[in-house]
Amino acid sequence: VSLTGTRGAAVSVDGTSVTTSGLSEDAVASTIDVGTDLAPPSFDRSGRVWLVDRTEGTSRVRVITPDEQLVDVPAPELEQASVRRMVVAPDGVRVALVYEADGAGRLAQALVIPRDEGSVELSQVRDIPLGEVDGVDVAWTSATALALLGESSGDVEPYLVELANGVLSSRGQVEGAVSIAASPGEPLVVGSRTDNDTAVVLRQDALQEWVPVADAQAPTYPG
Repeated sequence: VSLTGTRGAAVSVDGTSVTTSGLSEDAVASTIDVGTDLAPPSFDRSGRVWLVDRTEGTSRVRVITPDEQLVDVPAPELEQASVRRMVVAPDGVRVALVYEADGAGRLAQALVIPRDEGSVELSQVRDIPLGEVDGVDVAWTSATALALLGESSGDVEPYLVELANGVLSSRGQVEGAVSIAASPGEPLVVGSRTDNDTAVVLRQDALQEWVPVADAQAPTYPG
């Protein structure tokens, strides 16, 4: 969902195309064939939809502009990496991403660099050490912190990651957690699947307890 809450983007089940649409009843949807294995999309503050297409251990970054044009984003440091998830920061000048390397999920951030005629590129990719934690999913909780879904010793749980010092703090285990959503000033939300394959969305309350809120999957905040 866009930061203005007026548009949405969804990847097809087979991961090859993305559909964008306004969120009003009379909105017209547009579908673009993009690649072979798309990661979940992310909107920036300019209304562009960021996409990562993953093919045999490589990644191609592209954006769909507000006027429905598909544009490549040069990201040479990521071409030989398989990106699991990429999300644009609220300030629009950074992205956070989880990518695979040596069989593990690594956390990194990169800068969005403006180019000629309104185009952009990604550069200065910098890893954020996770120790023994294997990154699964990531979201921005503020300008200085990330929410990370990570696996350690077979247990998957959400963490907060302070970018200034790289410190991880656990937010308590969530059984079957598969995705995480966050937004500045909002509670953390996790999507999970139980042993009987039931999808459940949980939200962390003021006491840091995880409370079920819906039988659903893949929760998201605008952005």
